[in-house]
Amino acid sequence: MTEIHAYSPDDTLCFKLHTARTEVQETVQVSIPVTLLVQPSQQDQKVLDIQIRAALQNFIAADWVFSTIRREGETLGYERLHLSAKARVSHAEIYNLKERARSAGREGLELGDPRINYKLPSTKVSEVNNAMRLQLLEDVMQQIPLLNKATNREWRIGEIYFGQRKTGNEEGVTRFAKGGYREDSDEDVGSDVGLTGGERFSLIAEVTLRSVKPASDERSVCPN
Repeated sequence: MTEIHAYSPDDTLCFKLHTARTEVQETVQVSIPVTLLVQPSQQDQKVLDIQIRAALQNFIAADWVFSTIRREGETLGYERLHLSAKARVSHAEIYNLKERARSAGREGLELGDPRINYKLPSTKVSEVNNAMRLQLLEDVMQQIPLLNKATNREWRIGEIYFGQRKTGNEEGVTRFAKGGYREDSDEDVGSDVGLTGGERFSLIAEVTLRSVKPASDERSVCPN
């Protein structure tokens, strides 16, 4: 006959860990609509680019990025170009924007009403999210030796789920990626950073540790 050993499944130990951090809003995103009247024969994009960028630099000196340009016919023998320009600038530049935009325009070129987005850029959000996941993983690794000693068992990571069990309906709270949440911070971000704000990011890790059950003398024997 063939002797078969029966092994019990691993014991599991489940718990949650939480981390949060506040990041200062060092810059803000400014977007502004641009309208330019040109003759239909004007097809040199470099000339138009120079004209638009000159007006934008008079508005705020920054690295401006354009959306796709749309051209519309006009009854006066001109075409109207529409585009949106965006740039990230320091908080020090956010003052008297409507008047500065009006003054930066010229005949045939108009800068519309600026809009401000105070959210951190996506690259920074990804950086923060990665840092929080690594922090939670380090916390798990620090917990394992303590649990081994307390239970006289050898525990290992079975599963880690990164995600916060919120409804998503909290005012001002937004799920940003991979189970994390972001919201406006009401914490003091420090007087050394000047007049600015911050965003609070949070992340929970649902951790499952596994440990082999103590050996049993019970065996299952099956005939050939």
